[in-house]
Amino acid sequence: KTRGRTITLKIKYTDFSIQTRSKTVTDFTDDEKEILEISIDLLNQSALTLPIRLLGVTLSNLESEKKSKIQTVEQLRLTF
Repeated sequence: KTRGRTITLKIKYTDFSIQTRSKTVTDFTDDEKEILEISIDLLNQSALTLPIRLLGVTLSNLESEKKSKIQTVEQLRLTF
């Protein structure tokens, strides 16, 4: 299983501006609840003044990158 330490939230607004926020945690995680909680915290860091057209969440700084040079990509679903 692939686990990561950095959760990044990318916010794309209706005026096509983009804002990126991230947080790195101490331990590697693949826990959906933890990733969702951190993503919501990142979203709520400051007031959102424009309508949002797209949100993206990325998990990086992967444990598998530390063990080998093979990188994997996996699409996860977060239930809101």
